[in-house]
Amino acid sequence: GAAERGLLNAEAWAGGDKWTKSLGITLAGGTTGVTGSVAASTKISGFGTVSMPVATAGTITATGGAGAALTLSGTVTNRTLAITTASASNLTIGSTGIVTAAALSISSANQTLGVAGALTLTGAQSMTLGKITMAGGTLTDSSGLTITSGTLSGFGPVAANVSGAGAIKATGGLLELTGTLSGTTALTVSGAVHALKPPSPGAAKAVTYTPPGTAGRNTQATRTPPPGPAADRRTANAAGGTGGTHGGETSGP
Repeated sequence: GAAERGLLNAEAWAGGDKWTKSLGITLAGGTTGVTGSVAASTKISGFGTVSMPVATAGTITATGGAGAALTLSGTVTNRTLAITTASASNLTIGSTGIVTAAALSISSANQTLGVAGALTLTGAQSMTLGKITMAGGTLTDSSGLTITSGTLSGFGPVAANVSGAGAIKATGGLLELTGTLSGTTALTVSGAVHALKPPSPGAAKAVTYTPPGTAGRNTQATRTPPPGPAADRRTANAAGGTGGTHGGETSGP
């Protein structure tokens, strides 16, 4: 029969039943099964892991958890994503997650969006004070990403035009930007950030590279790298954070 449970306290639900909107799903460190279904308008919130696919309309909200994340490990569509601002909250696309959703509100230092799987945003994403942390996943947004303030960090491909006045910092490997890169006042770039499309001369004046003079080396590619696995380019560029790939050759300090 239909399961109606409102709380998963560090336990796993075997799945197979249907979640209904009377109670919704409130996770407190638990894990849903990989099977089952969620009725339309059933709210999903808290922290823990949602492993089953979700294709019905409704909301998914990451709340609290003292540093723990609400992780989406299945295929998710048609849902509105949200991260609460009252306390530090983290919404993460797990390594097996495939999520397509509209842009979400990121306007507080308490909000973190993590990407270890595949996240496709269908509208222009902006960020103020919050964090987008790449963990080897892919972030795609054809409408662009504006970092008014806050930080885009980590490693993995970001398929979006990126602009703003915040910070872009590669950690743990190569952070690969496949769209354009531009700054409105002072967009700072540090670490092994590899931009495949150099900014226009006017836009480049608002982009600051750390350490100075690294544009065109580890932080800014002047030519599209040769075909080959992204991992090969990540290894070449991330080693020491000082070399870059140019036309098939690796440059150093």
